[in-house]
Amino acid sequence: MTELLLKLLGVKVDDAVHIAKASLAFHGGMSVGWFVFSVLVAGALVYWMYRASPVTLPAWRKHLLAALRLGFIALILLLLLRPVLAFTVEGSVRRLLVMLLDTSASMQIKDPRLDVNDRKRAAMSKSLIDPAKGLNQGLDAVRAKEFEQISRVDVVKNVLKNEKLNLLPRLDKEFDLSAFGFGQGLAELSARKIESETNAPEKERKVTVDQFTWVDRLDAKGQSTAIGDAVRDVMNRKRGQPLAGIVLVTDGANNSGTQPRDAAALARQEGLPLYIYGVGITSPRDIIVGNIFAPDVSFVKDEVPLTVRVRAQGLNGESAEVVLTLGGQTVARQSLQFGADGEQVVPMKFTPQTQGEFDLTASIEPRNDEAVKDNNSRTHRLKIIDAKIKVLLVDQSPRWEFRYLQAMLLRDRRVELKCFLVEGDKAIARTEHSPYLDAFPSKKEDLYRYDLVLLGDVDPKAVSAAQLEL
Repeated sequence: MTELLLKLLGVKVDDAVHIAKASLAFHGGMSVGWFVFSVLVAGALVYWMYRASPVTLPAWRKHLLAALRLGFIALILLLLLRPVLAFTVEGSVRRLLVMLLDTSASMQIKDPRLDVNDRKRAAMSKSLIDPAKGLNQGLDAVRAKEFEQISRVDVVKNVLKNEKLNLLPRLDKEFDLSAFGFGQGLAELSARKIESETNAPEKERKVTVDQFTWVDRLDAKGQSTAIGDAVRDVMNRKRGQPLAGIVLVTDGANNSGTQPRDAAALARQEGLPLYIYGVGITSPRDIIVGNIFAPDVSFVKDEVPLTVRVRAQGLNGESAEVVLTLGGQTVARQSLQFGADGEQVVPMKFTPQTQGEFDLTASIEPRNDEAVKDNNSRTHRLKIIDAKIKVLLVDQSPRWEFRYLQAMLLRDRRVELKCFLVEGDKAIARTEHSPYLDAFPSKKEDLYRYDLVLLGDVDPKAVSAAQLEL
């Protein structure tokens, strides 16, 4: 009855809405008591006027006219009361469910599904085995072969299009779906298609997986993955709307933007649940050559020490060999044993025999069961030189420090040393193969021949202002 009254008053009422409470209040200056008194007084006056009227009318007509006039006066008095009829309406509001799908290039990886349970999960996505029966059911060996190599994005497509799971239609029945793809940025995907030829109301239309045409257009071409930024961006775009949550479909390979943990903490603060569907395999095997720590410049026939950082997962107890190549030629090998998932440092060394600029590469042969095979090597640019470093050592007198530095530098075959002592005997510079100079270089071209000048405890008066400036 109340819903009918609302419709008569022109209020739009949904079928799911019901009236929880109705109340009547008066906001005029007149009280209800005065209203009743005024109506009684007006009724008495109207009755007296029609009774005393000299016009001859039938009694029923006088009563009708008196009632109409009294009703009119009562309505005017009612307007002075300013009545307000209030309804409390309750109903359910369809909330928005956001689907956030990873479209970065890592979703193109075809995981080697060596574990039988991983192959069963892939078969479930394709409806070849019943998802309701779990992993305890068998899988035909021939069909299992089909799922040893299947890309992550194809698994996602299979799950979303699986008629047995019927995931998207079931979600669409309860929520307003909004789908986004993300890599470095966020891109909104097309909404499901409602067939135009049917005239049935929206709530009566049967939605099928084929109507979600955006699933077929899912690709995986993004050059990076920013999970945290994607979650934050969705929250900002949908702020103020009734959100049921975010369904995050990803392989978890976050390599850009804010940390996913920070975005998850922000979602928790706002009471927004995250439903995460991880795509991949149970225990992926992978070897990653993280970095080479080596000098940028080295000398011919000098031993070059370096370290290679190697990270591995799912290979506990396995072994491998790190191969070091310089300009395509193998210069060193080092065996290593993998332990628990994590990073280890492999020390290596080699001795270059020729000068030039080369690519120094540390690599490990990819395994057949690795999830990713393009991260097993790392290259470092190395310059090998054969020229000596020209050093000029200057001091006031042959102090202990001077003698120590002179002996050390003269022993180094990579250094060509010249010395100048301000208080030294000039004659020592005239002996054959003497490392001494009889004077500090006064010309720019003579001084600039040296790569390094070491000044000891020299009296500034012994060197001219022009020489100091050089």
